[in-house]
Amino acid sequence: KGINRDIQFIPDVNTTYKLSADGRYMLRAYRRTQYEAIMDGYFIETGFAFVFIMDYDKLKELTAKKKNED
Repeated sequence: KGINRDIQFIPDVNTTYKLSADGRYMLRAYRRTQYEAIMDGYFIETGFAFVFIMDYDKLKELTAKKKNED
């Protein structure tokens, strides 16, 4: 029969879990429901993502090699 049309009332879910205390490493899980008029149906997308965040003040910092600190 396919997916029930009542599924449109289930909200999209997006949650993030910090893997490190500073928030640089995170794990994101999501579930998205989208109606496609061309196909006349709902599509559910579920997934996980690993997020790595780095801050730079200048573009030069992005390409510079990190000095070895002893």
